[in-house]
Amino acid sequence: MSQLDQLAYTVRQVAHLLSVTPPTVYRMVREGDLPSVRIGSSIRVPADALTEYLARHAAHDVPPSAA
Repeated sequence: MSQLDQLAYTVRQVAHLLSVTPPTVYRMVREGDLPSVRIGSSIRVPADALTEYLARHAAHDVPPSAA
């Protein structure tokens, strides 16, 4: 199973995919910016939630064209 086929990601995986640190992902989860589920003492970010997060922020974070 590839990473793209996963149903949910660990905080460390999300941090790697977004090129941020795990504490940044924990902050995003705590502030409600990135939906998550708790399984025991672990936090998982559903793949759909990560995809939606990226779609929401892609339009806002794209630098203006240098045309």
